[in-house]
Amino acid sequence: YADIAKGYETEDGEMVILTDEDMTDLPLTSSREIAVEKFVPRDQIDPMLFEKSYYLEPEKSGAKPYALLRQALLDADRMAVVKVAMRQRETLAVLRVRGDVILLQTMLWPDEVRAADFDVLDGDVELRDAEVAMAMSLVESLAADFEPDQYEDAYAKAVAELVDAKLAGAAPAPVTTPDEVGSAEVVDLLTALQRS
Repeated sequence: YADIAKGYETEDGEMVILTDEDMTDLPLTSSREIAVEKFVPRDQIDPMLFEKSYYLEPEKSGAKPYALLRQALLDADRMAVVKVAMRQRETLAVLRVRGDVILLQTMLWPDEVRAADFDVLDGDVELRDAEVAMAMSLVESLAADFEPDQYEDAYAKAVAELVDAKLAGAAPAPVTTPDEVGSAEVVDLLTALQRS
């Protein structure tokens, strides 16, 4: 640890070393409070800004204010934009209701989100009505409600099985890979639609 220093890399690549003394005058906060900035309509916040989610549990004495805030957020169909201190740093977040619980979702600061800039999209792409109809047909044929329980992290499951096998002293089971569906070949949407 004696050889590790805190640093900040500037846009031109220069590294500025920051000492503990430099950091003491920064406006750090350790407050347990969540400061509400404003209440905004739910559809005004792009999900791309969301980072991590945390369930908020009230203390016993805070159960009624918690329930009142939860009901107000539901009735108004809004989220609370808040600032909270996490790991000695001010973080932007929202409070929203999920079931009976208020969720705190940390957010990226606007300057942390890079704009998409793809030259290939600058020109006009000509779409024929038949191509759009075919694409819509594919979308409709695979349309369904999202049910998260249908999905499983196969990698995490395989790691857990490997750990269990090693703990039991058994040889790990051979790794099986799913059938090569499309392998690494890139197929354009129009060709895939025509095949289907």
